Amino acid sequence: MTVNISKPSINIREKLSELDKPSGIAGEAVLRADSVQEIRNQISAGRKNLIINGGFDVWQRGTYTTATNVSSGVQSDRWKIAQSVTTGTIQDLGGSVRLEVTGAGTGTLRMYQPIEDKGLYKRISGKTLTFSAWVKSNTANARIECFKGNGVGWDGWDSAHTGGGAWEKLSATYVLADISSLTDGTFSVQVGLDGYNSADVALAVGDYCEIKDVQLELGSVATDFEHRSYGEELALCQRYFRVLDWATLPYSVIGATNSAHHVYGLSYSQMRAPPTLTHKSGTFRIYSNASSGDVASLAGSNTNLEGFRLYVNKISASFEETWWDSGNTSNAIVLHLDAEL
Repeated sequence: MTVNISKPSINIREKLSELDKPSGIAGEAVLRADSVQEIRNQISAGRKNLIINGGFDVWQRGTYTTATNVSSGVQSDRWKIAQSVTTGTIQDLGGSVRLEVTGAGTGTLRMYQPIEDKGLYKRISGKTLTFSAWVKSNTANARIECFKGNGVGWDGWDSAHTGGGAWEKLSATYVLADISSLTDGTFSVQVGLDGYNSADVALAVGDYCEIKDVQLELGSVATDFEHRSYGEELALCQRYFRVLDWATLPYSVIGATNSAHHVYGLSYSQMRAPPTLTHKSGTFRIYSNASSGDVASLAGSNTNLEGFRLYVNKISASFEETWWDSGNTSNAIVLHLDAEL
């Protein structure tokens, strides 16, 4: 018995050319990727998140593991508070932050991050950007939004929570009109309890908003949150704010035993701009690099300086590692260097 078997014809030249495609192991991994994020990780495309401390890991200004009354300005690094409701609290929940209304009123309770220019505005003007965050809330007044300064104002980036009490990923995609003429800090992302286009809303005691994984990226898709190491995130934050313990700084000793003092130094090249320097009350003097007079801060007329020197006087005749700050019982002099936008 004769059995005839038929098989579709194939193009031998085409099949051979496919064998020559230089995809390699890495190329095959990209082809098998299930998401844009996975492809980015495969090809090491660089950092995508324009937000610093979007996971709320860095809290140099204080410990807020219990609910603490909010105040204007920065509490979690790079995030400022905007509060017009009567009273509210902020709490670090470890990877997320919670804002809660404690005094009912009409207003807002939100966090925002002003973005540094450094040429960024020119590069992203006219591009499609996506802003996203994970939000949990008991009110539909929890939302994300973007603000453009210099008279432009609120610009349509808005996504609100349902108020159902579960975690929801909010995202808003927008073609960014020309912002190349904006200056540092005049473009910002906003997250919290607020009305559309930041209109005041009625907020009740107990209204809350929990926030995590805030991201601003090029493109029309809200991809997975980019996790950076704590060390990298801290270094990014320290361009804007640093807490220094004088005991950990390199120093030199000047003077005889009975009058010697330590000299500590820090270069401003490690920060965004010459910072304002504050400290707890204590017995020490601060000198600028270019002046012999005492200065309370290194701002204003001293903005051209590249660093500072801190002189700490001895308190005993014997040459001991004993220096003091009368405002701190641990004998540690703590310095705050602030170059925030």
